[in-house]
Amino acid sequence: MINLQIKNLVERSVGAQLVNLVAVKPPGGSGKTSLKEQLPFCGFTYNVRIGDPVFGWSEQIVEPGLVVVASASGEKSYTPSTNLASVCSIGNKVKLLSADSPSLEGVVVGASCAVPGGVIVDFPERVYQKIGLEERFWIHSRGQGIALTDFPSVSVFNLDPEVFSLLELQQAGRHRLMVPVCYFIPADYFNVVKYKQFNIPTLCYFNTTDKKSIDVLGIEQIKFGDFIAITDLSCTNGFNKEKGAVSIGIVIRSPIPRWNVGFGVNIIFSCTEGQILPVNNPNANLGRYLSIGRFRPRF
Repeated sequence: MINLQIKNLVERSVGAQLVNLVAVKPPGGSGKTSLKEQLPFCGFTYNVRIGDPVFGWSEQIVEPGLVVVASASGEKSYTPSTNLASVCSIGNKVKLLSADSPSLEGVVVGASCAVPGGVIVDFPERVYQKIGLEERFWIHSRGQGIALTDFPSVSVFNLDPEVFSLLELQQAGRHRLMVPVCYFIPADYFNVVKYKQFNIPTLCYFNTTDKKSIDVLGIEQIKFGDFIAITDLSCTNGFNKEKGAVSIGIVIRSPIPRWNVGFGVNIIFSCTEGQILPVNNPNANLGRYLSIGRFRPRF
C-alpha cells in the first residue's frame, strides 16, 4: 500500500467553461519548430478519447476530450491569464451544470498542452450530445500538494488522492517506487512547454515528428493516456536533464507536423536519483486505470 500525505490538502469547487476555436502558438523551448505561425484549436473533440492512437490524425492539434478553462460569473470569453491547471488534478470529478443526473459526471485527465492554463476532461459519450458552447462546469478540485509518505524524494504533480489506489504502484525495497509504463524514452527527446503567462515545467513535448526517431524508439503504437518513463529527466525543481533522474508522464496531445513537434506529456512523478523504478507494462494507460475514454464499460 502506498501511503499519502493528504491531511492538509485543500478541496475546492472551481467553475470552468468550454474553449471555443482559438489560435495556438508554437511551444517555447529549444525544440525543432520550423514554422512560427499560429494554428487553430477547438476545445470540443467528439471522436478522440483516452486510449486512441496518438499518431495518424488529420488535424494539426488534438487533445482527447473537452478542454475547459477557468470562468467567472457572467464571463463569456476564455481567459488565458487564469491558470485552471494550477488548482485541478488528474482524476478530479467534473459536473456538467445543465445536467440533473449524477451519472453525467466527467473526470479531469490532464492539463492542456495547447491552451494555457486549461484542463482536459473526459465525459461519457452520451454527454457530448448535451453540451453547447456556452456550457458551464464545476470541478471538484483537490490533489495539489500531495506527497508520498514513504518516498519523500519523489515529487508528485496533479493527482487526485483517489487515483493512487488504481495505478498499480508498488514498493521495491525501502526507497524505490515501482511504476508501470508502456514505453521508455530518453530525456534528450523532450523539451518543456513554455507559456508566456505561466511556467509549468510538468508539461513537456516530444521534440520531433521524425519517423526514424519514432521507429528507433518503438513508439509507433503509443496512445493517449499511456504512461511513459522519461529517463534522465528531473522536474523536481524545474525542467532539468540529469543523469539518473526519472520522470513519469502521461501522453495527452497529438503531434503537430506543421511545427515538427511531437506528442505532449503531463509529468506526474519525478525524482533525481533513481528512486522511481519504471517497469514495462503495455496496459499502463490512464483510461484503463480510471475506466474512462475507450475503456468505459459502455462507451
